Amino acid sequence: MMALIFLFCSIVVALSILAHNQTAVKPNKNTLMGVTIPNTFLNDTLVNRIVTKYKKTSVIYVIVSVTCFTPILFLSAYPSLVIISTFVWCGAFVLINNFIYSKYAYQLFEVKKSNNWITGYKNIISIDTEVSRMKQTMPVSWLWFIPAIIAGVMPLTLFLTRSTQKTLYISFFIVPILLIVLLLYLYKLTVSQRVIAYSENTEINLASNYLHKRLWSICWVISASIEGLVSVISLYLIKNTNAISLLIGLSILSALIISVIIIYTQNKIREKQNRILDSDNTPIYIDEDEYWLKGYYYNPYDMRTMVEKRIGYGFTINMATFKGKLLASGLFGGIAILILGLSFVFISLDFSHFELTSEGETLKIDAPFYGYSFSKNDIKEIKKINYIPSGVKTNGAGTSKYMLGNYNIDGYGSSKLYVNKNTLPVLVIKLKEIYVFINGKTTQETDKYYEILVQKQ
Repeated sequence: MMALIFLFCSIVVALSILAHNQTAVKPNKNTLMGVTIPNTFLNDTLVNRIVTKYKKTSVIYVIVSVTCFTPILFLSAYPSLVIISTFVWCGAFVLINNFIYSKYAYQLFEVKKSNNWITGYKNIISIDTEVSRMKQTMPVSWLWFIPAIIAGVMPLTLFLTRSTQKTLYISFFIVPILLIVLLLYLYKLTVSQRVIAYSENTEINLASNYLHKRLWSICWVISASIEGLVSVISLYLIKNTNAISLLIGLSILSALIISVIIIYTQNKIREKQNRILDSDNTPIYIDEDEYWLKGYYYNPYDMRTMVEKRIGYGFTINMATFKGKLLASGLFGGIAILILGLSFVFISLDFSHFELTSEGETLKIDAPFYGYSFSKNDIKEIKKINYIPSGVKTNGAGTSKYMLGNYNIDGYGSSKLYVNKNTLPVLVIKLKEIYVFINGKTTQETDKYYEILVQKQ
């Protein structure tokens, strides 16, 4: 099931990247594939040839990439390998896609340079001082973040004080909080960044910058609120179901919703700004093509930490600034920690061994995250069953190979399971309040556990 979910997610990612690539080949004013070209040359034969090649290469690349990812279905018995493979595939997919885009964008830039198609001033920052004085009044108040912060922090606090399975689920609370902090940071950047002079007309600049700051600030507030809601729902799911697949699905769903909000916001801003600028007779053009050729923005003359992407949706980091480098390091570092954390959890679950040992009057079961011990005096009954128990998982993990953790088993009720599905029989230990189901990886190992239990009974 998890392999199918991640294969579906990879297809969604691939289609999203393809849609992102398609925005590059649709002229936005006089910008095509991130390169500014005079309107009279947008349909130039050589320009069209480069654009057509990029479109074809992009589609073929996406199809081949998804096809190469389908073997993940053969790893369905090992969630850890599914997750690691997915992260590796996503990273490689994005890097290669960026390389392909940069290759064709550079070709287009060379055509522009060889034909001396001038589209504006270079290394010039134009400022409308009257609009700059009013920029703090344009966005919504940061106080709208307070409900999101409370919704993000409170579930984590309750989880840490009441749950015994902190290691397994902690990331599902940490990630929303980190995203809320990131969204608050993006809000601060939106508020503090300089206003842009699109025209020599102050009214045009005021209207365009108001739209930009107002709508983006609302976007960040709504997105932070969604992450706060995710944290609350995660606490409910852990308390009532503890199904990791549902938690992962919730995280993916929230990411998709926020992506849609970002796309909608940017489209709305561009649509309204273009409508305003179409009525302007005194536009200001700045040529910054050379700062985008690496596949990311690198402009030492621009002190903004983040700027709107030329293609696709959302913002990108100005890697020429110290804050930009720091932010990029934090983002990639956070992603690496998340990947390593999830990989550690699932590798521990997939490849660890369940073992029953005896220490005096105490019987101890060693297992990742769900270890358990009980007194021999608590044992009421021991028996063998020749079938794999079935029931509802309440706080545990399960694959086609094992069942681990807390379950509500049909005919038994509240139980702790340490069951290898490929081995029979299974030992059923009736304690005072719960049942324990355990077996070894082999029948001989199960018999060994049975002897230990009988001796202690």
